[in-house]
Amino acid sequence: MNFIKSVLSVLVGLVIFFTISFLLLIGIIAIFSSSDPVTVEDNSLLVINLDGTQLLERSAPDDFNIPIPIPLIGSVSERSAGLDDLRKAIRSAAESDKISGIYLQAGTVFGGMALLQELRNELEEFKENSGKFIVSYSPIYSEGGYYLSSVADEVYIHPVGGMDFSGMASQGIYLKGLFDKLEIEPEVFVVGEYKSAVETFTRTSRSAEDREQTLDFLGDLHRFSIQAVAESRGMEFERVMEINNQLLAMRVEDTVDLGLMDGIYYGDEVRSIIKERIGVDEEDDLELISVSNLNKSGEAISEGRSRDRVAVIYASGEIGSSASSGIYDRRLVREIRRARDNDNVKAVVLRVDSPGGGVLASDQIRRELELLQEEKPLIASMGNVAASGGYWISLPADTIMAQSNTITGSIGIFGLFFNVEGLLTNQLGIETDVVSTGEFSDFPNPTRRMTDIERRMFQDVIEEGYDLFISRVAEGRNMSEEEVRLVAEGRVYSGDRALELGLVDVIGGLDEAVLMAAQLAEIEDDFRIIAYPEQRSFFENLLESMGSGARAQRQIKAELGPFYPVYEQLQQVLRMEGAMARMPYDIIIE
Repeated sequence: MNFIKSVLSVLVGLVIFFTISFLLLIGIIAIFSSSDPVTVEDNSLLVINLDGTQLLERSAPDDFNIPIPIPLIGSVSERSAGLDDLRKAIRSAAESDKISGIYLQAGTVFGGMALLQELRNELEEFKENSGKFIVSYSPIYSEGGYYLSSVADEVYIHPVGGMDFSGMASQGIYLKGLFDKLEIEPEVFVVGEYKSAVETFTRTSRSAEDREQTLDFLGDLHRFSIQAVAESRGMEFERVMEINNQLLAMRVEDTVDLGLMDGIYYGDEVRSIIKERIGVDEEDDLELISVSNLNKSGEAISEGRSRDRVAVIYASGEIGSSASSGIYDRRLVREIRRARDNDNVKAVVLRVDSPGGGVLASDQIRRELELLQEEKPLIASMGNVAASGGYWISLPADTIMAQSNTITGSIGIFGLFFNVEGLLTNQLGIETDVVSTGEFSDFPNPTRRMTDIERRMFQDVIEEGYDLFISRVAEGRNMSEEEVRLVAEGRVYSGDRALELGLVDVIGGLDEAVLMAAQLAEIEDDFRIIAYPEQRSFFENLLESMGSGARAQRQIKAELGPFYPVYEQLQQVLRMEGAMARMPYDIIIE
């Protein structure tokens, strides 16, 4: 027995030793690599490799945002890229005499359509302002990947690659059948004809109203995407729409014949084409530089020297009152106060990417932004999604700005509780017995059905919440409550449609929002941008990833593969209890 204990002790000690050694090694590498100067050679090519990458608003604050396997822990991060660093590199490449063009590899990039549009617009400006070229090459192109890549002067594909150019689809999850089998009874309360979040629990398929609104905003996003592709490829909109609707670009050869691609080549052949274009001999290597290295080089554009700041406050994720929420109300309120109290911050942009969440948390954040707006200009910039609670927190802004393919609206309220009495008693044989001092002391109780009086009471709460939402929108948008009710009812809209209805003021991206904020504050052109909240470092992320919950989540993601988004949605809807101002579900556009 003592021998076994000794062996186990040695093994545990070795694991701890190697883990600590690994962390120290990373720290040493980070210290030395961060000080190494990066030199950009003449006739270099900026490589933007986004294949298999998740496009995010911001990059990690260090260079370790790559999958790193650690014994007993696994990969501590996924391959991702931040729009902020990509923009800086693209603008630096446009201004640098040493950069000849961009080599784009983004056929399978992942990210919301609005974020892809922001990057696409940046690449379009690069071509127009610098006169330099963009060449795109990937073995496989997804719908979103091709939308982004089609901005290039030349788009190439692998001989045995493929292209998914078939339109957009949104899949919902419906749990009624599961709940019936498990004898779980959802207690549902809702205001808004189109507030279809509760349908996840009460139906086995979409309602006519949800189908109508989904088709409307998907159609808007689809048309916008097809129009952008048609303009970049010099094709008629109707022809590109026909190719897309009828799935005509199935074979690689078809993509060239139809005008979607410029050629079918292997990677080495594409590099030879680029060499010929920039005058490099075939036997010589291309001078390639990555986004991160260009941003660390002397060719990187410098920040303004003024003390004036425009703060960008990022509000991403589901809104809630717990530290595990994407947008934790107390944490974001602190960040808003920091920006308000910073005398160097002359204006603020609230960057919203949220499907909404808790009513209380949303209004806490809204109030703090209202106080900020009384002192400084405030612009709301909507990213991929700014709906329900995400729209709620945008209301104090002087101007609300969205992309054409932003998903917004969803002005409605729902409430949700679960009665698991049948599951406990009939399926598991568990009984409960409550002792209370009053008629409603155990309300809400998940082990019994609500009474009629309790249902009426909570429905009144939900309707009051809806009325509050309506009044907040009316006040923020300078509309009458009657006008707001006509466009509310929980209906979801595209950014273009929201502009027509008066729910947003301007179509534009984060850049435009920052410039508008600076203009309202009447500050000099060389202002600087400061981001809130500060991002966690690699080591903070590493420590969090060492937790059992994070390891289990990574394992589930690896096992489920393409089915993981469905599982993730299921987890989110099962956490929805109480009064919610949230989208029907997370819309996954494929």
